[in-house]
Amino acid sequence: MDTLEYQRIIAELEGQLEVAKRESEKKRQKEEIGQRIKLREHWISKFEEKKAEFVKYGLRPPIDIDRKISEVKAEKAEYERELVAVDAPPQGPPPAPALSDADRNEAVVLIEEVTNTAVAGMVHEERWTLFEIWSLRWRIIAERAGDEVAETDTFLRTCFARIRERMKDPSYQQGWFIDALNKASLGDWTLQLKGVQERLAALIGERKRAEVSEEAIRTVTEQAALAVQGGGDDRTLRHAARHAAKFEHLREEVAEILLPLKAGLADEFGFLWDDPKEKEEPEEKREKLTNRDIAERILRRMRSKALIGECHGPYERICKGFPEHDKGRAKEAVELMCKAGLLRKKSSIIGSRLSLESKLMLNIDSVIQKRRSGIAALDEWLDRTNGEK
Repeated sequence: MDTLEYQRIIAELEGQLEVAKRESEKKRQKEEIGQRIKLREHWISKFEEKKAEFVKYGLRPPIDIDRKISEVKAEKAEYERELVAVDAPPQGPPPAPALSDADRNEAVVLIEEVTNTAVAGMVHEERWTLFEIWSLRWRIIAERAGDEVAETDTFLRTCFARIRERMKDPSYQQGWFIDALNKASLGDWTLQLKGVQERLAALIGERKRAEVSEEAIRTVTEQAALAVQGGGDDRTLRHAARHAAKFEHLREEVAEILLPLKAGLADEFGFLWDDPKEKEEPEEKREKLTNRDIAERILRRMRSKALIGECHGPYERICKGFPEHDKGRAKEAVELMCKAGLLRKKSSIIGSRLSLESKLMLNIDSVIQKRRSGIAALDEWLDRTNGEK
C-alpha cells in the first residue's frame, strides 16, 4: 500500500463516520423533540378535560384555561416545526467546490506516473519534454477544477509537488522553463500538450534511428576489419555496408571505412566514392584561415551532411581537412561550439561523435552566413584573427 492509497482509504472512512455521526445526532434530536410534543399533547388534553368539568358544574375556573391551552398549542406547533427542520436539508452557504471524481482519478494516475517513472537514464531533452507533458496535464486538471480547488485540493497539490521534486533532482542536468507551472501564465494548454507529445514522439523516433545508425556503422567497421585481415564473410560485409549506406549522413564515413576494400566492392558500392556532394576542401586552398572561417566551414559541412540532432558524425572526420597548422584551432572551435550549445557531443562504442543542436539552428546559420552567433563567448573567439589570444 502506498501513501496515496492510504490517504484515499482514510478519507473514505472518515467520510462514512461523519455521515453516521450526523444521522445519530439527528435521531437523538427527533426523539427529544417528539417527547416534548407528546408532553404538550398530554397537557392540552388535561386542560380541556378540566375545562369540560367546570362547564358541567356551571363553575368559573380560577385561571383562564383557554389562554393556557392556546399557549401550550403554540409551544407544540413550534416543536413540530423544529421536528420538520431536523429532516430538512441544512440551510446555509453552498458546499465548498471540490475536485470531480473524474479529475481526481486523472490526478491520481498522473501522481503515480510522476512518482514511478524512471527518468535518470533518459536523454536530457526527452526527460525534460516528459516533465513538460506532466506539467501541462496537471495544469489542464487544475484549470478545470478552478483556482480555489487547485489551491486546496490534496491531490492537485501533491501532483504539483511531485512534478517539481522530479525537476529539481540534482543528479541530472536542469532544462528549460516550463510555463504551465507558472500559475499566472495563460495559454491553450490542451493545444500545447498535443504539440509537446508530438515533440516527444519525434525525439524518441530520432534517438532510435540514431541508435540503429550507430549500430550499423559499428557492424560495418567490424566486418571491414575482418575482411582486411583476410577473414570474415563477403556476404555479411555487403549486407552490413548496404544497411549502413541507407543512412545518408553515414555514407562518407562508410566510404572511408570500406576504402581499403574498394576494388572488391566497387561493383555494388561505387556510389559511395562517387558522391557528388561537397568534397573535403584542399589544404592548400586557404593559407590563412580566421577563427570565423574555421567555425563556418565546420558548421557548413555538418549541415550539408544533415548531422543534426541525433544524427551524429565522427569527431575526427569533422576536424579533418584543415591545414596542419590550423587543426588545433579546428578542435578548439569544436570544443567552444560544444560549450556554447551549438554542437552536441556524445561518446559511443565507436568513438566521440558530433551533431548540430537542432534548437539552435538559427544561431548556427548566423555563423555560416558570417553574422554574430548571439553567444558572447563564442562571438569573442570568432572575432579574433588566427594569431590572437
